[in-house]
Amino acid sequence: MPAESTVSRPHVLLVMVTFRSERFVESLGRTLVDWLEGDAGARLAVVENSGSSTTVEVLRRSTVAAADRVVVDLAPENAGFAPAVNRALDLATARWGRPDRLVLLNPDVSTTAATIVAVAGALDDPSIGVCAPLVMDGSGRSADRGVARRPWNRRRLLAEVVGRPALATLLGTPHRDVDVSTGSTDVDVAITTGAFMAVRGEVVGDGLDVRLPMYLEDQEICHRARTMGYRVVVRRTVRAEHLGGASRKSHTAMARQLRMMELAAAPSLSLMDETGHGLGQVRALVTAAGAVRLLLAVAVGATAGLVSPPRRRWAAEQVRLGRWFVAWGLRTRDPVAVGWRG
Repeated sequence: MPAESTVSRPHVLLVMVTFRSERFVESLGRTLVDWLEGDAGARLAVVENSGSSTTVEVLRRSTVAAADRVVVDLAPENAGFAPAVNRALDLATARWGRPDRLVLLNPDVSTTAATIVAVAGALDDPSIGVCAPLVMDGSGRSADRGVARRPWNRRRLLAEVVGRPALATLLGTPHRDVDVSTGSTDVDVAITTGAFMAVRGEVVGDGLDVRLPMYLEDQEICHRARTMGYRVVVRRTVRAEHLGGASRKSHTAMARQLRMMELAAAPSLSLMDETGHGLGQVRALVTAAGAVRLLLAVAVGATAGLVSPPRRRWAAEQVRLGRWFVAWGLRTRDPVAVGWRG
């Protein structure tokens, strides 16, 4: 291993947060080594959040060819995604100095060294603060959910909460998802996915906002970049594939909380920041739209009878979500919203 003094300051730091992800990082290791060996200014920092050393050991074996450019850390506890990213950033900075650019990569994303180079290289354009590739879902045929989103407005939020996203178009505003199948190389969006993104160093600053729970970090960093005058883009000419993704069918208390962060808290807080609407206004909208969803689902369930079990199951799920939206909207105080607004 070369002496620390011979290792140059990082131009690009790739940060990966893992949680017992050995089945992904073993295959990803070759890609990461190829990328590290191809750029003298490339560095890798990984934080394992599960408390298990298995992923750490697999990753160290997979990247031994570039060990002098890799730091792997076993976190003492699972404090969440944002704290783990910041921990990785601090460890890398202490060892190599502050990076010019930060790449966030989920371990369950399949990519290539060339794609990492292209995404980080997009920041050569001084107008771009955040860039993501066109991340495809596990089928490889459709864009991953959330890769290219417009800013939230009241009509989009209403359509999503009612459960009829196409309603937004009827109300005179495009759907929240931007079509990235055609157009220029870089497609401007409001929010892109934190599963794979490159962020300019001055946008990252001291790190991600640790007050925010899951589903809000990518939204916040994109909003931060746009507030600073930078563009957020999807480079649609390069692709990666999101292989994993947690199940959304569980209704445990934790699953419900995370689901509502994604469905209600995240868009509501984004809408507040984009438009200046108060929390009370947004809650009233979510409550009303949730009630509509609930009533429509009850009507469908009542007419489905005994002849359509799939339809009845669908209606039951919509009733559940409608109740959740109404309950979220009627809460008098949301610690997530308070934390976000600071």
